[in-house]
Amino acid sequence: MTSHHHVIVRFQLDSEQELFELVNLINELEEIVKTSPDFISAKLHRNLEGTVLINYATWTSPQAYESFWKAYVVDTETNKKIKSYKPMVDQVFALQQ
Repeated sequence: MTSHHHVIVRFQLDSEQELFELVNLINELEEIVKTSPDFISAKLHRNLEGTVLINYATWTSPQAYESFWKAYVVDTETNKKIKSYKPMVDQVFALQQ
């Protein structure tokens, strides 16, 4: 079984306008991210009220994600704008059976 690395980034938003702006920024950033052969997919989830946005991304490994992010994303203007929304990063892990 192949194990992938999942990155979950949550944003607490105050308005529908913030949601619209943030989705546009994430779409812009994805143009960079999808050039990596180690990037598998990303999905956006929002609550019905439009006050929470979650970006759920899948990579081949933690190392692939971290090295690409540091080399190509972290210093971009788009990423700096996204950081102004105070992203909260969650981790996914398997339960012991």
